[in-house]
Amino acid sequence: MKYRCHIRFLALFMSLLLFIPVLSGCNKDPQSVVIGTSFDVNGYRPWSPFVNPYTNGLHLLIYDALFTLDEYGFVEPSIVREYEQDDLVYTLTLQEGVKFHNGEELTSADVADTLLRLIYVHATRSPETLQKFEKLEKIELVSKYQMKFHLNALDMMFLQALTFGITPAYNPNKVTEDPWPREIERKSLQLVYLSVNQNQQTADVIEAAYSKTPPIGSGPWKIDEKSYDNFINANSPVKLELSRNDQYWKGNVAIEKITLQQLKNGPYEINGYLLSKTMDISPWTSPLWGDLSQMEYFSKFKSAEHLNLIQYLPSTTSQRLHFSKINGTESEHLVRQAIAYAIDREALLLAQTEQDGSTGVVTQQYLTPEHPWYFELKNPYEYNEEKAKELLAEAEYDKSIVITATSLTNDLDQWLKTPVAKELNRQLNEVGIELTWVPVYEAREAKAMQLQTCPMFDPNSLYANMTSPNRQQLEYFNEDSAFVQSLEEMMNSTEVEIQKQKYQEALQEIHDQAYTVPLINEYHYYAYNNRIQGLELTNPNQIFVDLWQATLK
Repeated sequence: MKYRCHIRFLALFMSLLLFIPVLSGCNKDPQSVVIGTSFDVNGYRPWSPFVNPYTNGLHLLIYDALFTLDEYGFVEPSIVREYEQDDLVYTLTLQEGVKFHNGEELTSADVADTLLRLIYVHATRSPETLQKFEKLEKIELVSKYQMKFHLNALDMMFLQALTFGITPAYNPNKVTEDPWPREIERKSLQLVYLSVNQNQQTADVIEAAYSKTPPIGSGPWKIDEKSYDNFINANSPVKLELSRNDQYWKGNVAIEKITLQQLKNGPYEINGYLLSKTMDISPWTSPLWGDLSQMEYFSKFKSAEHLNLIQYLPSTTSQRLHFSKINGTESEHLVRQAIAYAIDREALLLAQTEQDGSTGVVTQQYLTPEHPWYFELKNPYEYNEEKAKELLAEAEYDKSIVITATSLTNDLDQWLKTPVAKELNRQLNEVGIELTWVPVYEAREAKAMQLQTCPMFDPNSLYANMTSPNRQQLEYFNEDSAFVQSLEEMMNSTEVEIQKQKYQEALQEIHDQAYTVPLINEYHYYAYNNRIQGLELTNPNQIFVDLWQATLK
């Protein structure tokens, strides 16, 4: 049955950009903004159109994409004017009159060429890219502004994969020689206007052709040619400048120049840049996950007159207990339930605040009510010490079931001295449970039921695990379990309501079996230069879309 795909799909993969604030207002000084970034992302420049499918990345400053992601991670049309799905065929109609920085018009041929270059050239150094498009069978160029993607199986994440940046076709002069329509079989390893072989030499030739001059997109800013020449010829490049695209098809861009500033030494260098006023926006500026060394900057951020400090509550619970060694016995099930009842979340949060100054909210849910897939878990495990003791007695727990707890850091001795570790030990000792602590690097070797925090059961990781070859985080579940079957059904549907229903069924099963126990949703903190006005806290995944949307005059 054919239906209009104004249905949105959940974005389940996040990368480094998880820790970047969102710009949704105007700069007091609209002439320039400095953004901190690394100039090497898995062997590629961060502005590569191919680096960050599934995210709103730096590439969206320079290139337009078929889709971007909204604050919840659902796809929103960008270059695409409308789209529909008929079983395994997606039909996309593009905006007309979109111009690249070189003045050429963007067409369906450019989209197809970019996508196939992503699959067959970029993937030579990034094999995981192939997994994102493994179900794509054929591209059909219906007309100059319309194309069809033919899949060989359902893929709930296919539209999210279409968030790569679009560049001009490798040999655009051939466009007029090839009439529409045209079909491109994926197996032919053929770029739209250039046949390539499965060898690195051809890939290198194509990449070289795109690196001789500044990369071309159709986005709101373009790479400054002189800056690019200095960048590629420098032994140790430190910055790259983008200039405003005065012909941007979505409107006039207010900010004239964006400078991408190289960061080499992680969050500490980032903090220094922010405090010294040499940077406006950067990734990973917050004291995260109980990082005590980061917390020393917390008070500096709060007192710095030129910085605004904001807090962000993730939409998925950031601290949970996770049992990753599961034998499936009834006794172990009862022990897991006992631990769930034995945890006093409020006391744990107080210990966390004492430890690193961070705060949050205690929770029984995996998702916050603001999350579009939120649902209320049935029969939550409230703190009940007596109930925990009753379950342990029923399980005949005599410490023969060894419970191995994993520290949050590799320095186990330091971790055991923290208020959080001490409080967790105290709570479980109260009901008669003893923990055997091991460092993170030994966790997978421990031959016992493992108790860990921050498990991989949020929507992002569930999808990643279902599509990974070894399903590492799911290896302790039977393939025919209700949990895994619900996830399979979720991924085999393209209807959001069915996806949500199956996802909720999977998490309810995880909850009922006490495989994971939600504890705390920690506030994350971000700092940014307050000369940028109107910065509001939404999903950090949005920063680069919000950046150009907010600066359009």
